[in-house]
Amino acid sequence: MLINNNGDVIVTLNKYMKLVAKKEAIMEGTLFVALTVAMEEPEVQQWLATKIIDLKAKLNPTVKNIVQSEGYDWETVKGIFNSNGSVGDNTLLNQAWERGWRPWPKGEEPNEESVFENGILWLFKNPKYQTETFKNNFSWFGIDNVVREVKPEKEEERREGVIYYDTKEELELRNNIDDNITDEEIETTSDILDQYL
Repeated sequence: MLINNNGDVIVTLNKYMKLVAKKEAIMEGTLFVALTVAMEEPEVQQWLATKIIDLKAKLNPTVKNIVQSEGYDWETVKGIFNSNGSVGDNTLLNQAWERGWRPWPKGEEPNEESVFENGILWLFKNPKYQTETFKNNFSWFGIDNVVREVKPEKEEERREGVIYYDTKEELELRNNIDDNITDEEIETTSDILDQYL
């Protein structure tokens, strides 16, 4: 190319740059067309959306981003947890999430039974993660909304927020106290969960 231009380096370099620019422009145009066509496919859109959510969770690991990166809908999770969106409620949700709380098994569709067995009962067993809204909404579950158990033999097995009784008989006696609520007055699990699902 230098010989064809009578040894003129500037002219040769200018022609070479135009040639490289032309090749790059053709390659970029081809990639643009390919990506435009590929983005019309729902599978590609879903894959890309998933990768963006995963990236957001890695770069900015807020509880919302982490929940979404595991495939859960944020608003549904927040509703089941009874978070009002405040820093305090979302901190409790984040702590519960780190310790294994999930509103339903990952990869499954939510249903009343799985939400109650996984999300709600977990919170009853771990009361330190309950929001004030949760306590108010589920006060029907127990007289004072606390977990009661027989005192474990080892002190280190005790959990925070649990009321312990010395014997199984004492615990059963306490659990059998009549709270004067009739079956008709108790909302069903279905009624309560309908407002969150």
